[in-house]
Amino acid sequence: MNKLIIILCLLFSVSGLHAQTEVMAGVTRGKDFGVVYTLPKTEFVLILKVVKTIYTPGEFSKYADRYLRLNNVLQEPEEYWQITSVDVQSIGVPDSKRTYFVKMKDKTVAPLIELTENGIIKSINVPYERKKEATKNAIAVPPTNLQKNKVDPRSFLTEEILMTGSTAKMAELIAREIYNIRESKNALLRGQADNMPKDGEQLKLMLDNLNEQENALTTLFTGTQEKYEKTYTLPIVPDMELKNEVIFRFSK
Repeated sequence: MNKLIIILCLLFSVSGLHAQTEVMAGVTRGKDFGVVYTLPKTEFVLILKVVKTIYTPGEFSKYADRYLRLNNVLQEPEEYWQITSVDVQSIGVPDSKRTYFVKMKDKTVAPLIELTENGIIKSINVPYERKKEATKNAIAVPPTNLQKNKVDPRSFLTEEILMTGSTAKMAELIAREIYNIRESKNALLRGQADNMPKDGEQLKLMLDNLNEQENALTTLFTGTQEKYEKTYTLPIVPDMELKNEVIFRFSK
């Protein structure tokens, strides 16, 4: 159980209804009967969601401009980060300077005190309704891959392309295959294809397959990007007034 319910004492006598309860700072010694509780202090948690992008150049990236007229195609691998969201939440943590001991008198009618696992008082005589709270030390979550299932572009290469011994010639043949796919899509959209689909659903399926082939083959020139989302939590302890304080640094 993530909450500790402490009943300070049992009902000894109805005459104890007006008994006094003594509250003292700090922890008492000896055999005094009671309960120690701590008041909370506020801390903040900065929750950052970032996306890591890994760029891998295409096998034929240096031929992208020559055969596909694609400019500014990177030929070196890159890695960069982007901040996608920033959120701030407040949490209560034990304040060691405000720890108290409730000493119970004899024949005292006990109130019901609920404490958190770390000793912070939650409620007295009123059931505590638990709400979702931010955690100071967040559970480490592995990065999430945001990419869909990757398609191997080489699965669309013809025998002629695979048997080519020259890299430049292979790039030329792949580019020609990409142009043929584009011509097939245009013919379908204009209703000029030799084998026209029977209905709109079949047309969509054929176009989706052609788009998948074109995109996969194009990555051999433009390269690929893999995106991973990760969450970081940064605790902020406002022990003093914060002014122009650096919470974290982000390079790129």
